Amino acid sequence: MYSAAEELDRKVSETLVDIIKKQTGGLMTTNEAKAAIHSVFCSVMGLVGVDVAELLEEAMNTIEKERPSPFPLYMKTANGAYITVSPDTSARKVSVKIMASEYRTMDYECDSASSTIKKALEVVQLLIKQGAKRL
Repeated sequence: MYSAAEELDRKVSETLVDIIKKQTGGLMTTNEAKAAIHSVFCSVMGLVGVDVAELLEEAMNTIEKERPSPFPLYMKTANGAYITVSPDTSARKVSVKIMASEYRTMDYECDSASSTIKKALEVVQLLIKQGAKRL
């Protein structure tokens, strides 16, 4: 039987590993991972053992250095249409919303989280080649 302190240390460690796996696997954005780690940090700091506290501090410091995702990305075309490119790695699709004289949505289905990001970047590169500017 584990003590409450040991069980808390185990749960916090497993939660950190889960957050990091989701963020590095593309299932969670950097900003979402920052918020999740910060929430865990604020909830349990002072209640966990020294080793887990050091692990939490290292995770906080490391995630703060990560560059946030550029998505959703907002663009404006040369003819005045506004476009939003939003990849959803958990649903494995890229949504492109076009607001011009009418509103349209185009969805691209992808095979994996990494292919979702690649597709979103392809869409952005195509729009830039066509003269769109990032807002």
